[in-house]
Amino acid sequence: MAVGLLGYGLYRFGRRNIGLAVLGFYAILGFGGLLHYTRAPMACHAAMMNVTIWAEAVAGALLLANVVGMLSGVASGAMPRNNRRREP
Repeated sequence: MAVGLLGYGLYRFGRRNIGLAVLGFYAILGFGGLLHYTRAPMACHAAMMNVTIWAEAVAGALLLANVVGMLSGVASGAMPRNNRRREP
């Protein structure tokens, strides 16, 4: 969780590209839960264990998709709507 907070802090306080890269790394760590299935098949885990393993992987995938989308916006020079300056 510290990695995610570090990435968010960097993003929030102006180091956007580095912050998004750290958040992307944190999102990839969410797929680590699927490594449970290298030790034992799905049928050997309790139902709730399977739910939490897959929930972690889905959350990581959603975060990664969001980070990639934000990175493409940063790379193209687009700014989020709430950060645009108003013209007088």
